[in-house]
Amino acid sequence: MYFKRGLRKIIADNTPADCYKFYKKNRKHEAEVSPTIYHEIVQKFNHLTIRAMIYENKEFVMPGRLGSMRILKREQKIRLNKEGNVDTKRLAVNYKKTKELWIKLYPGLTGEEIKEIPNKKVIFEYNEHTDGYKFNFIWNKITSNVKNQTAYYVEMTREAKTELSRALKQVPLLKNNFYAR
Repeated sequence: MYFKRGLRKIIADNTPADCYKFYKKNRKHEAEVSPTIYHEIVQKFNHLTIRAMIYENKEFVMPGRLGSMRILKREQKIRLNKEGNVDTKRLAVNYKKTKELWIKLYPGLTGEEIKEIPNKKVIFEYNEHTDGYKFNFIWNKITSNVKNQTAYYVEMTREAKTELSRALKQVPLLKNNFYAR
């Protein structure tokens, strides 16, 4: 069975190549770093920053008064609708378990054929492994002096989100000191 991923929602305005050009143009020292080494340095820095945010509950304060990044812990509120059923509007879909269910319910159908079936059963995530809490990366803009702040947002990479998810499943609630709202 074939399920394909959709198109990206966000198309980057500035690529890593643009950042390297900016670095090369504005460097204040004689030694030049190759694009490969520059990329490795940036990747390692980002990886270490994400790991510090997840495993050590650190807040990353961005330079240039751009604000800070942190992980926010929120309690997932499960509400009932008028019929007394769980209101699924605010619940996240567990795509892995849903896909496995669809393969079992509709054997021999392709992903496109399953897509056309109306009112398919969907499995939702109740976050039992975190005692009903949801965790998100957020950009705290309170200390930021960026103009038109409301027009900007940060979308974390798939690797960062996967690292957080993996950590929450392996280490029970980590230190449980994440910022709560």
